[in-house]
Amino acid sequence: MPKRMRAGTLLLAIMAVSGAVAAEQYPERPIRMVAPFAPGGGADVYGRILAKKLSELFSQQVVVDNRAGANGIIGTDIVAKAAPNGYTLLFAISAHVTNAAIRKDLPYDIAKDFAPVSLFTEFPLFLYASPSLPVQSVPELIALLRAKPGAFNYGSTGVGSAQHFAGEMLNAYAKTKVVHISYKGIPAAMTDITSGAIAYSFFGPTLMPMVKTGKLKVLGVTSAKRSPAFPDVSSIQEGGVPNYHFTQWHCLLVPRDTPKTIIARLREAVVTATQDREIVATLSADGTELRGSTPEQLGQFIAREAAKFNELARGMGGFKVD
Repeated sequence: MPKRMRAGTLLLAIMAVSGAVAAEQYPERPIRMVAPFAPGGGADVYGRILAKKLSELFSQQVVVDNRAGANGIIGTDIVAKAAPNGYTLLFAISAHVTNAAIRKDLPYDIAKDFAPVSLFTEFPLFLYASPSLPVQSVPELIALLRAKPGAFNYGSTGVGSAQHFAGEMLNAYAKTKVVHISYKGIPAAMTDITSGAIAYSFFGPTLMPMVKTGKLKVLGVTSAKRSPAFPDVSSIQEGGVPNYHFTQWHCLLVPRDTPKTIIARLREAVVTATQDREIVATLSADGTELRGSTPEQLGQFIAREAAKFNELARGMGGFKVD
């Protein structure tokens, strides 16, 4: 073997050994977990719960770094361009895939620029209807919408939002035609639902108290099965809409080329967090389910979600927003 080739082989071997040693010692300093959304919201609460547990498990501080903007794109791009050494993580949410379905010229590729670690949580939305709408169940709603195509509206918090996709999935899967109305925030949408100006929308369980007071009806849950926290609410699938399954989720991603040994350590820690009794008790109260996974399982999950939302976006006119 030529001397230059032997030197190159030796250098690669040294780099491999040093990389393995570094991974075994990981983490040796605080970790930054980028949260691509504003502090104080629901996703931020979930991220901080995970960060706290990781800090305990690693005996190193995991600092949540909120980098809001452009529906999560700004913070996500920071991680895509970070060093792949395990010290910059992405606490990703469902917008990670919906952005790719509707946004043009993303500065990163969701499939190529990130390595999956583990799914953390998954949770459904609920179909809330106006109390004046003359239906009491999903089958009755579908029958009414089919009988009067284009006569009703549903609301969301913006084009490409979770509520928008949930509503268009219902249109596509139930073969209905309901007009989308975009609102600037939940309160404005709630005002129009309670008054009967729009027929329904999709939101989380925090609105259940309005159901108890009669200001809203809850007709169904968007997950394939009933929520363990709200077993009396039937799923939309049960209501006669085949294959309807819409959930939101949180997961942990790292920059591509992060060493597999570091990914394995992170994955083990996330799975441990999903099995923590205090975390389970705190998050499951509102219907959230803890979903530890392998990196491979998470990669397949994201690919399925991306394919689903790409198809929905095409059905919505193939729109792209700036």
